[in-house]
Amino acid sequence: MIIRKMEKLEQISLGLDIGEVKNALRATDGVQIEAFLEVAKPLISAQAVYRVCYIEEKLEEAVIIDGIRFSSRILRRNLEKVGRVFPYVITIGSGLEQKADASKDLLEKYYLDQIGNIALSKARKHLEDCLRSKFALDGLSYMSPGSLADWPIQEQQPLFSILKGAEVSIGV
Repeated sequence: MIIRKMEKLEQISLGLDIGEVKNALRATDGVQIEAFLEVAKPLISAQAVYRVCYIEEKLEEAVIIDGIRFSSRILRRNLEKVGRVFPYVITIGSGLEQKADASKDLLEKYYLDQIGNIALSKARKHLEDCLRSKFALDGLSYMSPGSLADWPIQEQQPLFSILKGAEVSIGV
């Protein structure tokens, strides 16, 4: 088994703009959203790590990727015609979450949290675009442990074992 090194994308530019955030939040008060966005932008530090991995074995309700077992019938089905995968972890840093947690204003907490979700989605899109370009990929989809009952959050542990060092590298 060849261990491929983990790749890192730093300082991902998200291009968060008021119109996009306002539309995503279905907000009518652009001034208020702009104020929250100005608070949020300097607190966001988007980064990602990923590895190129290959599926070694496809079992009935699991897959073995670089020697690590992932148990999920749906994941197994989704990887039926796939031989190569790109496990990844993305973060926007902890600054925005800390600011939202410290706020006493429920509306501010909500908007900062939603801006964080938008930023995370944009960071994932940036990673996908990089992968498409670098590896000449036509199709690309993603799944995450905890998003389905069939693939519980506990499956993050095997994911992080494939991405050893992600915690230190990008602070997750």
